[in-house]
Amino acid sequence: MRAASLKHRLCVPALPVDASTTDAKDLPPVTLAREQTHYLANVLRLRAGQNILVFNGRGVEFTAQIAQLDRRTTTLELGELTHRHPANSPRLTLGVALLKNQAMDFALQKATELGVDTIRLLTTDRTNSSLSTERLNKRMTHWDSVIKAACEQSGRCWLPTLEAPIKLTSLLAELTEDSTESAILLAPDGSSLEGFPQQDTTVLIGPEGGWSESELDSAQQCGVHTRKLGTTILRAETACISALSSVQQSWHWPSRH
Repeated sequence: MRAASLKHRLCVPALPVDASTTDAKDLPPVTLAREQTHYLANVLRLRAGQNILVFNGRGVEFTAQIAQLDRRTTTLELGELTHRHPANSPRLTLGVALLKNQAMDFALQKATELGVDTIRLLTTDRTNSSLSTERLNKRMTHWDSVIKAACEQSGRCWLPTLEAPIKLTSLLAELTEDSTESAILLAPDGSSLEGFPQQDTTVLIGPEGGWSESELDSAQQCGVHTRKLGTTILRAETACISALSSVQQSWHWPSRH
């Protein structure tokens, strides 16, 4: 079965391969847990003997045949190596303030589709989302699933890293220490977002209420470039799409795996 004819992709992080793997000849069958079994059987309506694509989120993708499929588990036999990609370079990071409900899901989904490598969640002075430790852990699990599904849909082989929320000031301190990385903070009073060099880049998107004056001052002191996208006020999730697309455009849309 040619990979080009397969439309169903599944992220299997436990897949025992990495970017140096060349074939699946000596690899054991892969066993899927109940949740992915349910997805294959009841959502995609697949059966034993059919083929899918599987990738481990670390640059490697294989064809796989469903050898066994029952109510609880699925067994896959790995076949042809279809893609083997090194990590993306330059690296693209999104630092985004915690957003509410579907807005957060949407931002993470689109950022993944647009090729980000790392997503750093932020708490800011005007963050309008407060989560207990228990609630945050549940949301992190949910957001991981959103990112994984976006990877499966978009054809990416590298799963973006999702990092737990930190304060903006902590992230700014890290960016100050790394002189090789460019940082862009979206704000209405910034200059036009254009013409950034191809180097590791972090894009910072604020909450629904925008950045506070003290945060803008801190960013400026840390050498972060303040930029804007047009003259209208964008929702945070819209700003994520626009800013990441603008950076990719300035890079002439290199391949992002």
